[in-house]
Amino acid sequence: MTEPELIRIIESSKETVLKSIRRHILPGMASLVEDLVQDTYLRYYLKFKDKPSLDPQDANRWLYVAARNECRRAIRKWNREGRAYSKLQAEIKVSEKKEQDIAAIEPDPDKRKWMESQINLLPSPYKETMILRLGGEKMESIAKKLDISEGTVKSRISRAKEWLSRFASNRTGREEK
Repeated sequence: MTEPELIRIIESSKETVLKSIRRHILPGMASLVEDLVQDTYLRYYLKFKDKPSLDPQDANRWLYVAARNECRRAIRKWNREGRAYSKLQAEIKVSEKKEQDIAAIEPDPDKRKWMESQINLLPSPYKETMILRLGGEKMESIAKKLDISEGTVKSRISRAKEWLSRFASNRTGREEK
């Protein structure tokens, strides 16, 4: 197929391709029309570049179906990405809620002094991680500051909490006696 033949096919089939796309695309996907048109003509070119071009009527039929198929591909991709995006948004909301809940808990001054003294007893990596976290830092920020992964930050905080809860249970056990 030559360039003039491709131009002739594009000019004679614009309405057909647009009609197919308008018919098969979802309402919220209007911003993709131009990309779908380009993908449709690219498929036509790749399919027929080494072959003689179709007559205009057959080309219109082929392009209508190709445009419909491009719409279907775009819808599948849109749905996949939409579900992934929605899932990610939900995870972020849950994470932010947990962080807000943690920040909202403020112990009374005596308990705070005791907790600070207990945090100072923790091994150095756990102590610095807990101090940053209690200072309101987010996991990602702590990981960057300490040059460790977020998983390591979470692990250190979890272990520090375990130790602190053991310290607390020892303290309450002594107070009861």
